[in-house]
Amino acid sequence: MIAVGITAFQTLPFLEYLRASRLLEQRTGVQTPLLSSTWPLQFFPSLLGNPSTGYYLHPSLPPPDFETTNLAYAGALTLLLALFSFLFARRHWAHGFFAAVSVLWLAYAYDILGAGRILGLIPGLHIAPINRSQAIWLFALAVCAAFALQRALESDRRRLGLAATGVVAALGLILVARWGALRLLPVAYRFAEQFLGQRTFDPVASRVDALAHVDELTALFAFGAACFALLWCFQNAWIRGSLAVGVVVAAYLGTGNLFKEYNPLCENSHFFPVTPSIEVLQQKVGHDRLVILGEDTLPPDTNMAYGLRLISSYDGLWIRRYDRLFRAMFGESNNWRNTLHGTARGLRLFGVDWVLSKDEWIPIGTLFPDVPMERRRMEPIGELVPGAPVAQSFTPTLPRMQAIRLLATTHGRRLDGLALWTLEDAATGEQLLNGTVECRDYWTVADEPLSVILRFDEPLNVAGRALTLRLEAPDAQPGRALSLFARRDADGYVNLALWRATNLRALTPELSIDNTVPHPDLGSWRLHRGAERLEGQLCLDVSYALNDFELAESLPPFDLFRYKRGLTRWHTVTRAVAAESEERAFALTVAPTLDVATTVVLEGADPAEVKAAAELPEEIAPVNVLVDLATRKRFEVTRRSPGWLVLTTPWFPGWKARVNGRDQPVLHANYAFGAVRIGAGTSTIDFVYDPDSLRIGGWISLACLGAGVLLVGGLVLIRRRGLAPMARSPGSG
Repeated sequence: MIAVGITAFQTLPFLEYLRASRLLEQRTGVQTPLLSSTWPLQFFPSLLGNPSTGYYLHPSLPPPDFETTNLAYAGALTLLLALFSFLFARRHWAHGFFAAVSVLWLAYAYDILGAGRILGLIPGLHIAPINRSQAIWLFALAVCAAFALQRALESDRRRLGLAATGVVAALGLILVARWGALRLLPVAYRFAEQFLGQRTFDPVASRVDALAHVDELTALFAFGAACFALLWCFQNAWIRGSLAVGVVVAAYLGTGNLFKEYNPLCENSHFFPVTPSIEVLQQKVGHDRLVILGEDTLPPDTNMAYGLRLISSYDGLWIRRYDRLFRAMFGESNNWRNTLHGTARGLRLFGVDWVLSKDEWIPIGTLFPDVPMERRRMEPIGELVPGAPVAQSFTPTLPRMQAIRLLATTHGRRLDGLALWTLEDAATGEQLLNGTVECRDYWTVADEPLSVILRFDEPLNVAGRALTLRLEAPDAQPGRALSLFARRDADGYVNLALWRATNLRALTPELSIDNTVPHPDLGSWRLHRGAERLEGQLCLDVSYALNDFELAESLPPFDLFRYKRGLTRWHTVTRAVAAESEERAFALTVAPTLDVATTVVLEGADPAEVKAAAELPEEIAPVNVLVDLATRKRFEVTRRSPGWLVLTTPWFPGWKARVNGRDQPVLHANYAFGAVRIGAGTSTIDFVYDPDSLRIGGWISLACLGAGVLLVGGLVLIRRRGLAPMARSPGSG
């Protein structure tokens, strides 16, 4: 109990973090077990290739990947010694404990007879991923192997029976392992060719490399096993010592030396190289917030390595509310939380000022942000030639429509001429916009798709209004004309997008959607070529934010855009909306009607202040940043009327605020962030991270440390007093 108390200054803040984070939720669930079919890799880890050598098949082999599977590799010799040690595991409690641990981990990792699910019922174990727990298995095996070696060295006589047992076990083990390896190779090669589309390796040459690896480790195993067996046959200390060294050397050569070129240790500068593009990015972005769109991104710990303030991070570090809002604004992805797409409101909520993207069509604030336009799902509907105009009817879901993207192909040919487009009201035929496309500006290899972007000079407020986009090419020549792509399965994702927009307007963003029920606006989506009605829809997307991005720097293959409507990492607002619960705050924050530049969603705010703010005029007041450190910030704001200072730092227990020297509560703002009430005039606001959990834990630790010192001192004093009479007794000398 005293030891636990001494660590309170660490455990209390950690428990506070667990309560605010989604770590337990993120890791909850049955872990994916290792594949039992890959058991030969416990003997021959590079059987299916190694990323650090020339023999390498595919990143997914062995499944799930090389690292996850081979982190459990301890070496065939270590396995033999550990298994041999089970014969006398009951002689020492520590030996028995580690033997049991190794068996349990093996059953858990490979889900033997459903053991993984059963052991997953143990609190804490169900959130421990297998690819983070291999060290337990490796350490337990190493301890058992060490007990076997110690037992052989301490034997007081020759044990020829045990030596023979070791030889038979080693021979059987390696023969079974080689048989399993030879059976696994053709299966893996067929998988690489048929399912992974991997054609870059030569199966014959790969088999030669694999068999050479098997032979090399078999020889090392035979040498180490022979040394171990001979240990039981000799009594001479020098001979025994030499044989023990042979066992250790063989074990090292088959493990540590084997991986010496895989993920070598090196300086941080080699993991995070500062390239010219990174330097330009650092200079341009500075301390502002940055979003990198797509899966080709920087690691989630880039914030520290490069000083780039990304809004994403690894899943284990997420604050629960922040993570939920991030996923609602920028979509679901892997545990790196890649920003695949997003909303303009999301950029403003998270204080983003810069966007790095590979595509001119920025997937922020678009109608179909999460629909992958895969070539295999698209088909050209024919060339855009005279007499065959194309008309696509559709319904935008949000105001401020700024651009339309179409996917097209040139069939690998250079084109001439113009394509004309008009945007009309589908009901009245009124022409809203028109423009041209210079076909000579577009060229693709074969039938690969390219983006044709129709930009508007001014945003159109046509939400919920049926429109028709017409395209024609009056001077195009057959064989040298643009072809537009369509998707026959488009009605499914169109219907889903329409229902999502309806739920957002109704403040029920997470309401489940039955996509088999057609949305009322789905009927307005129609595609025609000439007089013919075609199945499906054009590969079309609508942007409500494209013109809000200004190209700042080209960093091939990326472009850096400045978000012109960004609010920076802190801003002030005049108005507020009170939310009576966490769920209500979430719904109000993600609602498309919320203008985050002028209004903040608050939990725990004074109703009188919220009501009075509704009568005040809007006011834009710049925030002067005086101090911007990780645990301390100071701002100065001058306003004509009272308002709130809104930060995009995640709300977290321990942040405290003082306005003009007086304590002020940090309110939950916009569901995931913090805000502080400020008055009219000039205000100086201090934010300090000063968690009570650390202070209370520190006092508990000091008290327990003092109690421990007193306890130890008392025990020493009692012992000395107990020994003193014995020292004075006549018979003691």
